Amino acid sequence: MLHHFNYKNKIFFVLPLLILLTACPISKQAIQQTPAELMALQSKDFDATKSNALNSIIAVFQDLGFIIETSDFETGLITAKSPTKGNYTWGGRKMVDTKATGTVRELNNNIVKIRFNFVESKRVSFGYGMKQENEIAILDATIYQDAFNRVRNQLFIQKKTN
Repeated sequence: MLHHFNYKNKIFFVLPLLILLTACPISKQAIQQTPAELMALQSKDFDATKSNALNSIIAVFQDLGFIIETSDFETGLITAKSPTKGNYTWGGRKMVDTKATGTVRELNNNIVKIRFNFVESKRVSFGYGMKQENEIAILDATIYQDAFNRVRNQLFIQKKTN
């Protein structure tokens, strides 16, 4: 026997689907970027020496409240992290901080490529040493643009004071 769907039956099937689709927003993290798009977001070229660029990145990280963890002139790598914010949750202690890296690569005479990477790190510690960690790349273009503007300002200050 064939069933004929009437208007009420269609709403019965379509309405829950619409509610489900509108209740699940697509996050920025769900949108995948190509490697070229990611590099364009995270990298800028500057007219500077490698030494001046590394010093500028360190100054910028410190101005943003980061704690410098490592710095290596040979590789051009600087790592830093923000102070950890923590509070107690239902079963443990929740901690959140931001990890950052800055790299400098010499392209040619006094031209360098600076690349930043910012990652939000969330950790929950439970009893008996159990831990859960979640790290999410920060892909907000305004954060990277702000960091590059600060580097540009630091390089300008260095040129004027040398």
